Amino acid sequence: MPYLRHLDLQFLPMQWDYAVFHSPLVTLTLRPPGKAHQLGTFDQLVTALRRLAPTLEHLSLYEAFPPIPVDSNAPASEEIVSFSRLQSVCLTGSTNQCDALLRYIDFSNESASGRHSLFIEGDSSTGIDQLSQGSSRRYGGSITKMRVGADPQRIDSVDITIISSTSLSDEIPPSLPLPIIIREAPNLFSALNELEIVESYPQFDWPSLFAVVPQLKKLCLCVNPECILFLSALSTFDRLGSSDVVAPLPNLATLELAEIPHRDPTDEAEYDVWVCSLVDCFDVRGKLGFPLDELRFRDCRRIRVSDVERLKLSIGQVLVTRTGDRNRR
Repeated sequence: MPYLRHLDLQFLPMQWDYAVFHSPLVTLTLRPPGKAHQLGTFDQLVTALRRLAPTLEHLSLYEAFPPIPVDSNAPASEEIVSFSRLQSVCLTGSTNQCDALLRYIDFSNESASGRHSLFIEGDSSTGIDQLSQGSSRRYGGSITKMRVGADPQRIDSVDITIISSTSLSDEIPPSLPLPIIIREAPNLFSALNELEIVESYPQFDWPSLFAVVPQLKKLCLCVNPECILFLSALSTFDRLGSSDVVAPLPNLATLELAEIPHRDPTDEAEYDVWVCSLVDCFDVRGKLGFPLDELRFRDCRRIRVSDVERLKLSIGQVLVTRTGDRNRR
């Protein structure tokens, strides 16, 4: 099939030695119905990707991994598949399978668009540390945008997303990946300018995150994180000597809060505490020389006009938007 450029196989039997993988594909999406052993061998997967490397731009594999060899080791440099045009990779499967395949993929070369997106969804916490470390070695220091907990349909807007599904055991919180990534692969964050967190993290250690994202300029929090703890950490300053102030996220210019607060609308007392914490946080940051340029509320149904006016006293611009609604306050 010398003219085939785009292939999307959903729930159709396939094996990695099929002749279709000799085509000059630009886009490849696979979601096979069978078990891993029915897909061929891991070597056949790597061989197929090697054939596709010169033309492939978008790769999405959903549970499309053959069994990993028991004696699998890190590939030699000559075994790594170098993609010259690959812009996005979406992998869903076991965490160990995703890690095994990523060892063979190098798409760090400049793509036609100059952008790279990587989405990984593992099925458990097992192997997340190795996956994080491997991603850090390959892409650390070059990642400028990251999303933690995301819809794979939106991977084009970020450089890297690493999440684990919520089907973890009761003893392990489903939000485990971000703390593990911070601990095991802080280098992934070193050049980060934009971060979106689409998960709730009970008792999350916000200062540990702030410490590894010194360049962060834009932060988006979605779906009810513990905002009081977050705002407390964001307004806690250290002092060096008698005058120098060390601020958390010193370069933060834009904060977006989506679907927050996500509480019972009758709980006015708790809501008022949250608004006061917002006002106090950014009033302190502004007075100490770290003002916020823009605060965005997206799909935050509780926000009142009076709250916006209070926040405008210490924030450059306050926007209220709703999905599908262009109105702003």
